[in-house]
Amino acid sequence: MKQAISQVVQYAEEHPVTIDEVLDMYNGQEVPVGESEQHVCFIPMDYRAVFSIEDQAKFHVRHLSISVSTPGKLPSPEAVMMLLPLFGFKNSLQDCMVRLEDFAEGHQAINVWEKI
Repeated sequence: MKQAISQVVQYAEEHPVTIDEVLDMYNGQEVPVGESEQHVCFIPMDYRAVFSIEDQAKFHVRHLSISVSTPGKLPSPEAVMMLLPLFGFKNSLQDCMVRLEDFAEGHQAINVWEKI
């Protein structure tokens, strides 16, 4: 698992998402980062993690999205807190921006952003 996470983190660091790409994804004009296998890894406990480094115009962020394949389920906050440092996050979950995202019928992801 740690090797898969390291590969995703390395790829994200070498291929940051530009502000134009972020806006195009938001507007549905570009495929989301989660569709790129280089940004995705699977974690035991049925978790799917998508990681990117993004230009948010005034600063860059680490962006981690974690979901579960079972409809109506989310990763536990404890699991998210344990995964953050493996993806290079320096702050605790409470000190990051967190939002739930509806991405498919009955499915949500926990999104975490940390200013770099």
